[in-house]
Amino acid sequence: MGSYSSAMADELLDVVDEQGTVIGTAMKSECHRNPALIHPVVHCWVFNSAGQVLLQQCSLQKQLAPGMWDVSGGGHVGSGEHPDDAILRELEEELGVTGVRPIWVTKQLFRYPTQTELTYVYFLLLDRPAESFSLEEDEVSAVRWYDIQTLVEAVHSGEIQSTSFYRTHLQATLQHIAAQYFQLTHS
Repeated sequence: MGSYSSAMADELLDVVDEQGTVIGTAMKSECHRNPALIHPVVHCWVFNSAGQVLLQQCSLQKQLAPGMWDVSGGGHVGSGEHPDDAILRELEEELGVTGVRPIWVTKQLFRYPTQTELTYVYFLLLDRPAESFSLEEDEVSAVRWYDIQTLVEAVHSGEIQSTSFYRTHLQATLQHIAAQYFQLTHS
């Protein structure tokens, strides 16, 4: 995801309160060293009509989580950028996906020892073979479709090496997205 690349230059991010109201700005490097500086990020969980979820494998060039499997796409929201625009930018940069409309699901606050992220979560239905994605090599080594139950079991058993975020929040996030999707398709 765009947030972990060692190749990317430092960038200006908005600092927000727990509700997402902008209260200032700071450089990304500063946000990553100070958990008091809440900064917005976006995640998009991509599903296909077969009920599978797309995972991306972080590039080995990344500073954080090299080679680990993670959410389909995402990254930081630039200063002054709306999360809806940020997720479109990240999907295009990382996966070459354009002309789509991800559906916003929720925002979640995640506190880590060195940083705090307000994560805007989206999902997208997309039927494409994994090999058809155009990957940004500095960010993504590979993508793969996984059956959801198989994925949950493989992540929790350690068979799939994933980021700590993915391991910790996978099941709850998938349940939340599934509930949202069910409401959208049956209302």
